[in-house]
Amino acid sequence: MRRRDVHNQKPMRNPISSPICLLAFALCGPSIARGDNVALGTDYLAVLPGTQVNLAPFGMIDFKGNPIGPGDTSLSYQRIMDAPIGSGPVPIRVTAVSLESVSPVLFNGSFFDVFVTLDPTKLGMDTGTIDISGSLSGGSFTTQMTVSVIAHAVKIGDPTVTQNLPRQVVLNNPGANWVANPPPGAVLVPGADNGSQADLQANLHSGLDSNGSIFSPLALTDSTSQGQAAGSASWR
Repeated sequence: MRRRDVHNQKPMRNPISSPICLLAFALCGPSIARGDNVALGTDYLAVLPGTQVNLAPFGMIDFKGNPIGPGDTSLSYQRIMDAPIGSGPVPIRVTAVSLESVSPVLFNGSFFDVFVTLDPTKLGMDTGTIDISGSLSGGSFTTQMTVSVIAHAVKIGDPTVTQNLPRQVVLNNPGANWVANPPPGAVLVPGADNGSQADLQANLHSGLDSNGSIFSPLALTDSTSQGQAAGSASWR
């Protein structure tokens, strides 16, 4: 599933098919000082063409992001606590997924546009972990997420013919890079480092102490932009 975070990868520029999604990210970081951490907050990503989903009954579908903001982002997740660098995974919560098929999908002699969003009845199940390595200036990270979604299919030429398909997708990012200084063009959501809801929704924090860092994921294919995700996903 390839995506771009506005903090991120190939055309999520991202793919999907049995019970696992792979988001291609990669790198390692230097040794760290005790107590160094990445501040809690939200990562916003723009999903790029190239994400593939094996979605019954349609088969494999190429998806791209259907932007919902901020900016051109179409996927986001929250790091719900400060993440100690190099100390193992911490919880994340997926807060937005919005995809659309790159081109109409043929099924039983008719073509359909297919849209994917979070299942509003199962938002509490959209969870996972992030494991961050490196130093206060940057490094690498991995993520694992399980997401409940609705795939909404609309017939071309007759939008009254629709089908809603509840599915679950497991998203795995086996390795991607991050930096502390957001690159040019990044979508930025500012907030004070005070534990508030605005702090949780921010990706650019003010008032961090000397052991805290901002987290800006980077795409493997384009180190100048944030929020690209690349990989594959599985639906079940």
